[in-house]
Parts: sequence; C-alpha cells; structure tokens
Amino acid sequence: MSADINVRPKSLSSSLMMVINLYRNKPGVFNKAQAQIAYPMVAAAAIVESVVASIFTILSTLSLPFTKNNFNYCTTWLKSSTFTIMWSLADFLINPFCFVVVADEKSAKSIARAGDLMWLPFDAIV
Repeated sequence: MSADINVRPKSLSSSLMMVINLYRNKPGVFNKAQAQIAYPMVAAAAIVESVVASIFTILSTLSLPFTKNNFNYCTTWLKSSTFTIMWSLADFLINPFCFVVVADEKSAKSIARAGDLMWLPFDAIV
C-alpha cells in the first residue's frame, strides 16, 4: 500500500518534521523537550535544503524546452523546503503550549492559510 501523494512529504526537511512531530505527540514531557531542541535543527536543515533546491530549480530551467517534469519536481521540492523553515519555527514557538501538533505538511499548510495556529484540520495527521 502506498501513501497518498498529497500526504507524502515533498522534501527531506518536511519528512524530518513529520517524524519529529509524530514522536513529539506521544505521551510524555520528555518528547516535547526533545522536539523543542530538534525544531531549530530542522529549520537549519531546511535552509540548506532550500538553497540546494533553488540551485536545482535554476538548473532545471535548462530542460524546459524538452520537458516540464524536472522543473515541476524541483519547484515542488523548493516550496516544501521553504515552507518547512516557517513550519519548524512556528512549532518551536507553540510546542510548549499545545497538546498535539500536526505532523503532515498538508495540514500545516492548511493551518498557515487559515492563520489560526491553534486550529486542527479534520484530516490532520497527529
């Protein structure tokens, strides 16, 4: 069984956020403390990944006369990694005050669009 394409993380840093948040949401104070330490590290990794994704996106424009697949993949990767920078910093700020945080990028983007950090989407992975 394969995961839904809309739920699968589209960048390495987004994958890290999913793993950290799933672990963080398990019962226990120690999990939250470890996640609090991990969020800034994920933000740093996402910054590096965004730089790499930017380079690949620029290079993928060379293949645009032949195919858009490379460019589309690289821009999706870049959008995901840049979003993860803000997502990890937001989770760093709200971590001590929330019982659970969303683990998937799709739900995190829904929350960002809604502008309400305390709202939990119905189909969120927690």
